[in-house]
Amino acid sequence: MLVSVVITTKNEEKNIGDLLESLVIQEKPFEVVIVDSESRDGTQNIIK
Repeated sequence: MLVSVVITTKNEEKNIGDLLESLVIQEKPFEVVIVDSESRDGTQNIIK
């Protein structure tokens, strides 16, 4: 079973990296959809 994770963000540069790292270690198959609301910090760079 595929798990879908939807993450909404706005200026989450300090947190998004840790969140994504915690997802990567999961053993079940998953997909991540990130919806960024025009962040003005480095959030978009970390996501890419």
